[in-house]
Amino acid sequence: MVIPGEGDSRISYVLDKNREKSLFIAMEPHLDEAGQFGGSTSFDKFKKSVEAVRNMLNELQIDWK
Repeated sequence: MVIPGEGDSRISYVLDKNREKSLFIAMEPHLDEAGQFGGSTSFDKFKKSVEAVRNMLNELQIDWK
């Protein structure tokens, strides 16, 4: 349960490989608590997660707006 880009999931790689597709990204990080039927994330960690994904998209030069 880490900020996107700080773990082992290779999110940047997945975004790069799908750059030609029209995609919708849903943020559901569950950074504070995660369980079988849900979880939670503080506002601060959610904001950092969104910023991390935006930074990845910007570094890959993928338009996200």
